[in-house]
Amino acid sequence: MVASTTHEPLLNDQIRPGLYSAHYLGDVATYLATAVVEFSLIGAAVMFILWKSIDNGTISCGNDAGSERVKRKHRMRVDCSSSSTGLFAGILFLIVTFISIGVHSVFTQLNNSRSAQLAFGLADLALFATSLSACTIGIYRMRMLQFLRRSHGSAEILDEILLMIGLIGELLFCCTGMLLWITKSDENDDEAGEVYVLIVYVVRLLQVLIQTVFMLVAGRLRAHSLEAKEQKPGKQIVTFLLMANVTLFFFYTFESVNASYCHKNVFGTQYIIAHTVAPLIVLYRFHSSVCLAEIWKHCYSVKTASDRAQSNY
Repeated sequence: MVASTTHEPLLNDQIRPGLYSAHYLGDVATYLATAVVEFSLIGAAVMFILWKSIDNGTISCGNDAGSERVKRKHRMRVDCSSSSTGLFAGILFLIVTFISIGVHSVFTQLNNSRSAQLAFGLADLALFATSLSACTIGIYRMRMLQFLRRSHGSAEILDEILLMIGLIGELLFCCTGMLLWITKSDENDDEAGEVYVLIVYVVRLLQVLIQTVFMLVAGRLRAHSLEAKEQKPGKQIVTFLLMANVTLFFFYTFESVNASYCHKNVFGTQYIIAHTVAPLIVLYRFHSSVCLAEIWKHCYSVKTASDRAQSNY
């Protein structure tokens, strides 16, 4: 007696490449994988800074000066003036983002994938165009501030390393998306051949590049003149960009769980690149929020008298 065996056909979901843990944890596995990659990159950057600072000479100071410095570190002063407009604009940015996520979820539950991808694409275009405009206005407004000439410390080097890693991920993601759009357009594929997809990636690429330049320059600016201290030019924009990047951090995390509108149902090299750099683009928005918070705190601080002799008027 020969035992008969039946082979059931595999569904597409069963052969879809992905994390093995996703079979047990579902979408939570994507969040955990992103967090692991971000933690590893931050840990590696911190270890590099520690290795770089080994054997550096330290200058000892007296007990009175040391105790005074410790006391000052335990006191934190936050100047929230000239931030209300940027804060409310950032809250509006957050509301629009959550509305777009809700619209995408509704279309997904209705099995209308084309409308869901269109909602994601238009939301991306609106968010990136708004952030790009804010970066451009911020660069123009902060020209009234003074450039600070000083050597890079360990914190600045760490920020720049993490920022460049995230920037590389964004560049790879955008370039992969544009190449994929061109490939699908040549093949007359209607799934990702819409023009708005290419526009989204171009605007996103410009926004990332301009925002990176903005943060690198703004981190060295200080409000030293009396006019700059009173007007605080660009602080509203920095506040808005801080809120916008925090919002985009959560938006990217949600987008990494759901396949991007241009990378959906795509396997092979494009799939590998898109999902490899997905944690890096989340890291870029997370660390951009950290850098913008540092700019918001120190750029307009009144405690810059000691740096005034080193600034360039």
